[in-house]
Amino acid sequence: MAFPTYYMEGLPKSLIEANAVGRPIITSNSVGCKETVIDGYNGFLIQPRDVNALTEKLDILLSDKELRVKMGKNARKYAEDYFLSHLSKNLLIADWQYKPIHPPVQTSVTLKNAGFDVLVCPWDLGYSQLYTCNQTVKDEGLFGILHTTWHTLSRGFPMITVAALCGFESLSPTPSEDYRTMTAALLRKVFFVDGDYEKAGWSKTEIADCT
Repeated sequence: MAFPTYYMEGLPKSLIEANAVGRPIITSNSVGCKETVIDGYNGFLIQPRDVNALTEKLDILLSDKELRVKMGKNARKYAEDYFLSHLSKNLLIADWQYKPIHPPVQTSVTLKNAGFDVLVCPWDLGYSQLYTCNQTVKDEGLFGILHTTWHTLSRGFPMITVAALCGFESLSPTPSEDYRTMTAALLRKVFFVDGDYEKAGWSKTEIADCT
């Protein structure tokens, strides 16, 4: 991964992720970015705005598959040994997932096995994504699941029903039963009572009246 920035980036998440998935990195020898690379081990550090150095390092990696593979393996090891070992085990980690395909959600399991409490956070609202995340929480004994809806939650929000169906192993509700009530055991407490938003666990400004 090439990330030749000359801005004050902090610690770019993209470089952490590149290490985690085992990709060699070329980035700037500047604050934040340089924390993700040991020069010559899992990638290369170059000076900001040095186009010639960037071209040289890209040519080295593109022409040497063995080196790319070696640095990729080193990158993964660096992610495990450095980043995970330096995080407090008291942290509750939110693992955001964009369109997970099938359970288990591997990153969540890896973080749990490293000793962290993990919340799986499905970003996509489709049935398969919710099912995958919910099933991972149940099967792997994770801390829980966080389901977001931007800044408001519609009274007729359809995915609450889907989430309820995903979240219970034996769920045979009759048409008269309230899916939203059953969902409260799995997601944030959501039980819509007209005019009683505090009981529902939401402020009035967080509830949209229209679907």
